[in-house]
Amino acid sequence: MLRKKNGNFGKQLQQRNRALESFEEIANTYLKTSTGDGAKEKGASPGLSSGRKLPVWLPWLIAGVCVAATALILLSRTYFNVNVEITRKSGSGAASTAAPQRSAAPSTFRRGDNVLVRGGKVEHPIVSRAYFSGDAQNVGKIYSNEIVLANGEGRGAASYRLDLARPVNMTGRTVGYAARSETPGAKLVLVLTDAANRGYRIETEKLTGVSANWRTYRMRPRPPKDSIDLAAITSIRFEFGAATTGNPTETVISLKDIFLTKAKRFPWL
Repeated sequence: MLRKKNGNFGKQLQQRNRALESFEEIANTYLKTSTGDGAKEKGASPGLSSGRKLPVWLPWLIAGVCVAATALILLSRTYFNVNVEITRKSGSGAASTAAPQRSAAPSTFRRGDNVLVRGGKVEHPIVSRAYFSGDAQNVGKIYSNEIVLANGEGRGAASYRLDLARPVNMTGRTVGYAARSETPGAKLVLVLTDAANRGYRIETEKLTGVSANWRTYRMRPRPPKDSIDLAAITSIRFEFGAATTGNPTETVISLKDIFLTKAKRFPWL
């Protein structure tokens, strides 16, 4: 008799909850509730775990949490993928409207270097003037991140020059800079001038040839005896004209990060 009453009660509950079968299925899936034959025999309705009816709002809550969690996972993955893709495509940073952006050079400076020009901008107060001369006057460009050396169609001299506010002792020092050029065989010759207006050109092929990619050049002047006074250097000049270096017309060289190393106590170190 008791089983019969319980069976009728179970049937009534099943009819009332028929509209919520889909939500109870979700609840049973996530809460792992039992709806087996044993529960039916005892009169427990589907979706019940302790003889109590499952609240109507609970399946909605579980479904909402699941949807929200899925959406968050998808959004986070999408953001990660997009962010990685943008990073890969953008490379070193955002392009500047003030200057052309090319492949980044490796770190130019070392600890203790005296930076005269950082990027394309004069930084050290020892530099009184920075300018182009010769064929480069009308075609050379100075940007914040680099200096574009160009000789145009000229076949004469062309240079970029740094005049120093006072004579600098270059004994034991190294002159450094970063350069690159897409012009095959382009050369860049470093010239030092002393207070007596005597010049010293560093023209070894190893140091004057400009590579296609950014490269840092470090040169220690070793002029012939009495040819120039290294203790009184007044200007640093970069020659790239057709007449002075043999470069072809329309040569373009990118230059940046000009610096001096501190004088070493022992030059052979």
